[in-house]
Amino acid sequence: MGLSIAFIGSKGLPSKGGGERVVEAIIERLIVKGYDISIYAKKSYCDYDNVSNKLKIILIKELRGKHLSAFSYGLFSTIHALARGKYDVIHLHYADFGFIAPLLRLKFKVIGTSHGAEYKREKWNIFAKLFFRFSEILFIRYCNICTSVSLSLSKYYIEKYNKKVYYIPNGVNTKQSRNSHVNTLDFSDNNYILFMAGRIIPTKGLHVLLQANILMGNKIPILIAGEIENIIYKNKLMKLNKPNIKYLGFISDKSKIDELISNSQIFVFPSQYEAMSMALLEVAAQGKMIVCSDIEENFDA
Repeated sequence: MGLSIAFIGSKGLPSKGGGERVVEAIIERLIVKGYDISIYAKKSYCDYDNVSNKLKIILIKELRGKHLSAFSYGLFSTIHALARGKYDVIHLHYADFGFIAPLLRLKFKVIGTSHGAEYKREKWNIFAKLFFRFSEILFIRYCNICTSVSLSLSKYYIEKYNKKVYYIPNGVNTKQSRNSHVNTLDFSDNNYILFMAGRIIPTKGLHVLLQANILMGNKIPILIAGEIENIIYKNKLMKLNKPNIKYLGFISDKSKIDELISNSQIFVFPSQYEAMSMALLEVAAQGKMIVCSDIEENFDA
């Protein structure tokens, strides 16, 4: 019987991008090696449990609200783990959940993986950013082993907290494919710009691409894949909408994602902040042309 490992921090399965994709890939490999895996998932994100005898999904009903949702999910997951969990290791994802690390350490060994510094994103108010900074301190201090998907962030942690933080970059497995999916969207094969993100938020910079599209005369088709959660930002994007732009929404099928990438002419990624973008890695793995912002994290990728 393999070790029992529980994951806390990821919203659930199947993934919709970002850190969830990383967790999903880790879980797939651990199950093949014989580990018993449990993942604490948000009930609002994931609607099923107990996939197999090696994978158990524990659904957590979190409170509603922009700030209460993540906080209650982390707290309720911790209470369940302490009361009923029989795990050898907890793998805690996102430094934002550092506030539960001291509690988890009462019973478990904890490995922490940081996917970025949330307080660097503009969408949060000053109080939320202070909370994220406080959580980061607890994350670094109380996790037995700390890792980061970002090289620059790993260096920052080491310098600021004087603790070893291992840099473990994200990776991708990409199968190139070509079929008729893109043609059904009435765009010519190999003749479109692609923008892709699991969650399209202001720091992903889609508005920059749309503004550039207007300056270029709206000539090249643009496909946009991803989920827009913020209504205010969505309204801003709609004001920049032009006939050559097609919104595809969130795409969960990995083969269709590979297809969109392989059939694109250019991938544009004007992100203002990243840790290590999975989308950027997937496009680079297919050798496609990339135009991206010159932030340090994109160069590390």
